[in-house]
Amino acid sequence: MRFAIAFCLVGCVVPRPLASLAEREATSYVAVLSGEMPPPIDMVARHAWIIAHVPGHHDRRFEYGGQGGSKPFDDFTGGDVMLHGAVTKRRDEMPAMIECLERAHREERKDHPDYFPIPGPNSNTYVDYLLRACGIAVELPATAIGRDYRGIIGASVTESRTGIQFESVLFGIRLGLVDGIEFHFLSFVFGLHFWPPGITLPVNPGRIGFASDAHVHRPHQVDLERESDAPIKREYGLGVAQLALAIARPITPGNMGGVEGRGTFGFSGRGLYGSRIGYGFGLDFDVGVGWPASFAYSVHGYPIGIGVMFGPTGYFGIFGGVGTSGVTTLIEPALEIPIEARLEVDVSKYARIGFRGSAAWNIGTPTRQRSQLANPAFDEIAFGAFARFGKTRRYESQGFLGSGYFIGVERRELAGSAWLGFTLGVETDAAW
Repeated sequence: MRFAIAFCLVGCVVPRPLASLAEREATSYVAVLSGEMPPPIDMVARHAWIIAHVPGHHDRRFEYGGQGGSKPFDDFTGGDVMLHGAVTKRRDEMPAMIECLERAHREERKDHPDYFPIPGPNSNTYVDYLLRACGIAVELPATAIGRDYRGIIGASVTESRTGIQFESVLFGIRLGLVDGIEFHFLSFVFGLHFWPPGITLPVNPGRIGFASDAHVHRPHQVDLERESDAPIKREYGLGVAQLALAIARPITPGNMGGVEGRGTFGFSGRGLYGSRIGYGFGLDFDVGVGWPASFAYSVHGYPIGIGVMFGPTGYFGIFGGVGTSGVTTLIEPALEIPIEARLEVDVSKYARIGFRGSAAWNIGTPTRQRSQLANPAFDEIAFGAFARFGKTRRYESQGFLGSGYFIGVERRELAGSAWLGFTLGVETDAAW
């Protein structure tokens, strides 16, 4: 685990190359690019397109939706635009390539007449289809949601043409010389990228590791909207969503029957419906591994809650629900009845802090009941805090939108032992 953390830190400091197609202006080429989606999903999603360039002619742009401009790096949203690869062609080869792309365009629209943001078919499904149909060996990033859509179930070569993938609506896997090994769950992608080395994650730019794709960064088009100084008037409520990588370790492993720790990747979301005091609901889900080798999981639904909202996207809420968690062969699964309190506050336009406390009663699992460490009234308890760094914007037409990276810590009393945990991820906030 220490090696993996050190590897990530080394990979993060490698400079990202600046994207440019100027040196290829006198050469025929096919380029594959993508841009960040607009806030509040700018940190977790991208939109891709293809440029076919022949000197002396207008570029042919293959894109579904988005309506990008006349230049290769134009994007409907702005933000970070990535050049994933440019395949050089002889001038006499380009008519056949453009004809192939045109034919694949018609076939893809016939095969996928509908549009679904997640899991697809969408604009990234369209680009992936054209790349594979015309043999353009350029890999799309993990955050190009929809690139892996193969219907309810299906298999194919990857767009890099160095591997194969097997996909369903819920699960999928990629194996390839360039692609490495990836696991897909509900369009979230994580794995190991072989070349260039890196860790694949469902957070932009899609990997942590050595830079390969080139970048051009511009202000988001949404940044150009006029911000409002009018009094806050919330009509519908707010929502908060987090994608996070979490690592936890028991303080006393001997009390855990040999469990040395666990690492998971997951989603957490909370919502409040109302103008000031509202009905609350939420969902937590994560999967990962335990040490020694085992499968770790946790899922909790919170259908009952109440909260009060203040500031741009701040709130205090209490949530109750049901769920289960465990680490196969190490921590027995239990039917859990959790209750949780959360306080999240916008301390400035660029920062947000949050605090969380939870308790649970466990049913049907004696080894996870009446922990000696927790309050006798509960079987398990947890306390945590986090800080998110990123801009919260206000617009007359969209309410409040915020996103950024966050770090968090947690102390949990689980199965008779105290645990310490660390969390790193991205958060999106929205209020209307």
